[in-house]
Amino acid sequence: MKKFFIAAALGTVAVVFSYCSSSKKAASSKVSFEKDLLAIVNTKCGPCHIPSKGGKKDALDTQEALSKEIDDVIRRIKLEPNQRGFMPVRGEKLPAAEIALFEKWKETGMSK
Repeated sequence: MKKFFIAAALGTVAVVFSYCSSSKKAASSKVSFEKDLLAIVNTKCGPCHIPSKGGKKDALDTQEALSKEIDDVIRRIKLEPNQRGFMPVRGEKLPAAEIALFEKWKETGMSK
């Protein structure tokens, strides 16, 4: 009987910890504009798309502005440098991991 209670207690503890672990993974897997994308936008899209840096093109430096243009941004950053419409104009293609952040941000609801 004692072995049964120990096994049940260990099973309960295992379930509780596995639930906590998966909830942390789910929370951390969400991409946010401010935490994940703003630095990329400031570095790779400026000054053209950053009004405070003298940008004259469509602004992409706020969550609202980027979310309105996200489909076009993703399409353009996925192009090859020799293709018409490739972005960023004055740079190399974004690494696959950065492109994936834009795609995941869109998929997970484009949070601030």
